Amino acid sequence: MLEVLPAVAASRAALLGRVAAMLPAWTEHAARLDAEGRAPEVELGQLRGAGALVAPMPTALGGLGLATEPSGAPGLQRLLRLIGRGNLVWPNLVERLLRDLATYLRQPAPDETLTEAAAWFTANDLPDLGPSGAHAGE
Repeated sequence: MLEVLPAVAASRAALLGRVAAMLPAWTEHAARLDAEGRAPEVELGQLRGAGALVAPMPTALGGLGLATEPSGAPGLQRLLRLIGRGNLVWPNLVERLLRDLATYLRQPAPDETLTEAAAWFTANDLPDLGPSGAHAGE
C-alpha cells in the first residue's frame, strides 16, 4: 500500500467533498449549456476555486498529487467520476488538461518552470474551449 501523509489524504477528501457539493447546481445547469452549445465556464471556475485544477500537481508544488503521484490515482478517479455526474463532457476536458500537465512535468526543466506551470494551471482559463467544453478542432 502506498503511504499518504495524513494532511494530503485529508486535503484530497476535502476536495472531493467540495466538488460533490457543486453537483446539484451543475446537473441543473448542464442541460441549458448543452442546448445553448456553451462551454461550462462558470463550473470550470468553480472547479478552479475548489482547487481541483491544481490538485493534480505534485505535492511538492502545492498540489495533491492526484495525477502525478502513485497514491493519487484513486483520488483522481473519484474526482473525474464526480465531475462526470455534473456533465459527461467535463471529465474528458479535465483529463485533457491533465495530459497537458503531464507533458509539462515530463520536460527536463528547472524548478521555476514547474512552478510557473503550477501557477498557469491555477490561474488561467482553459485553452481552446468550444461548444460543450470541447477543445477546438476536435
